[in-house]
Amino acid sequence: MNYKIMSDFEYIDIVRDIINNEEFLKLKFYRHHDNTRLDHCLKVSYNAYKLAKKFNLDYKAVARAGLLHDFFYGDLRYINVIERKYMLNAHPYFAYYNASKIFKLNAIEKNMILSHMFPISYEVPRYKESILLDLVDDLEALKEVGIYIKDRLKHNINLILIMLNEVV
Repeated sequence: MNYKIMSDFEYIDIVRDIINNEEFLKLKFYRHHDNTRLDHCLKVSYNAYKLAKKFNLDYKAVARAGLLHDFFYGDLRYINVIERKYMLNAHPYFAYYNASKIFKLNAIEKNMILSHMFPISYEVPRYKESILLDLVDDLEALKEVGIYIKDRLKHNINLILIMLNEVV
């Protein structure tokens, strides 16, 4: 896990029960763009937590829901387009179901998890914290996709250069 995150003791105290949970830690085996789902959830949670503190929002709920917003199992890379569209809509409900079986969630946390894919999913954000989490999740996903595209471009350029050198 990220050193910066792990050295923020206030944050760790808020989410300790989640980051030490064996079921939650299984997210390290699932991909999220070009990252693990566990790393994605940690980044979303921590970045949203820092912003929530700055804007005087419920930063504890934001930190916890940020970790749990993608708490579902399954690899979206290996399913067809129709199943992928279904999962984009449905995964907040799977995440909420999994989280609520293990952790006690308040109304704000529930809404944050269920609405983090709005407007793709049908749950509407009802709190400022929900909107914040949705935006941070979107930005983190864009960053992950951007890194993936940049790496693929570098890879393809290197392949072209190698092929050109072999032709000459």
